[in-house]
Amino acid sequence: MQTNFYMLSYLTNLFTQVYTTAVCAAISMALGFGTSGWLLERVGLRASFFIGSFTASCGGLSLLLYGIHNQDTMAFPILFLFTFTGVACSYSLSFACVVKLFEVKRTTRVLGVATFFARAS
Repeated sequence: MQTNFYMLSYLTNLFTQVYTTAVCAAISMALGFGTSGWLLERVGLRASFFIGSFTASCGGLSLLLYGIHNQDTMAFPILFLFTFTGVACSYSLSFACVVKLFEVKRTTRVLGVATFFARAS
């Protein structure tokens, strides 16, 4: 999911409506990060991941089927907002769930190893 998050952040600059898409990306990051914690507390881990992944998948399919061919309409930034909200939600859930699943020693080790390999690549 982290790869999708960084890929969509990069692709924001390549679309026709750069500024509108960038504003929608910022709004969707705030929505995704905000709703991920709320979803995690309300419906649990598995349902939260399902909701975030389902939102990202539906938005991604709609971007592929409709949005890419209609980048100059207002529908494209809205579809991008929908997609990026699901990706941001799942991205932040991947960090939030580690704290719920493991104790403090293992949490720091897991996040430290992941950060090491991310910087090494």
